[in-house]
Amino acid sequence: MPRPVKNSNSGIESNPLTRLCEKLHQHVPGLHLWAASLYHSNRPPLLTEVILTQPLRTPPSVTRHVQQQQFMVRGETVYGYTTAPCPLPCDGPAPRVMRHTGQGHAEGEPGDCEQCGFLVGQILVELGVGGTGSTTSSPRPLQYRDVFILTWVNSLHDAKSDASGQVTRPASGVLRGVRGAGIPVTVLQPEDEDGVRDVATMAGPNHVIATDCGVVQGLERKVVVWVGGLDGYDAWGRLFAASRCTSQLVLVTPPPREQSDTSRDDDSDCN
Repeated sequence: MPRPVKNSNSGIESNPLTRLCEKLHQHVPGLHLWAASLYHSNRPPLLTEVILTQPLRTPPSVTRHVQQQQFMVRGETVYGYTTAPCPLPCDGPAPRVMRHTGQGHAEGEPGDCEQCGFLVGQILVELGVGGTGSTTSSPRPLQYRDVFILTWVNSLHDAKSDASGQVTRPASGVLRGVRGAGIPVTVLQPEDEDGVRDVATMAGPNHVIATDCGVVQGLERKVVVWVGGLDGYDAWGRLFAASRCTSQLVLVTPPPREQSDTSRDDDSDCN
């Protein structure tokens, strides 16, 4: 994804990454060290900054959505994309937008809504996720592990039970809804290092992965579902989530607000 605009940071000299780079430079002659997806404020002085802003993995339909996010529109925090030297042969599928509003939808955040989850599950079924076709065919059928369901600040949670097996807190509504549509989902927690490793290597159970954007930062999936929220960090999450998508983007958004919001798009609703 595009990199944040550079800003000064007086503490960069004491940054652990800076100290590591300095020691490596001192003890390993001729070392060439590269760092990607690094915030400018954390860049060690020994590293030369090169800005790469041409989208390489996301289709144009998703790239346009990323460019609509307010951080890129204002150009203050994130650099905008450069124009590709030649158009790609395929625009890619248009993002599908579903509003958390209307009959059957629960009050509160989209992540708490079982109806939103069920509709997301239906979209995944329509896309053929989990199909039984040959894995050696081209293109390969979409597997469940080809899908991310992403939120911001880890707002999705699985069911919790006490020692007797009594459920003390049900799973987030959107997870119950997706599972109700027949889609297997695993919730990945930030502290689950083995789980993060499995997701990075496409190992582990063939399940849809639901987690916070930051847990899988740098990883990509063919289908990314963004479950938005009502707080001020929603635009950040959408920026990170959309830039992880290499094919079909699905957006679950709160009801439209009265005031204009540059982070919204003009795609039609899916209710």
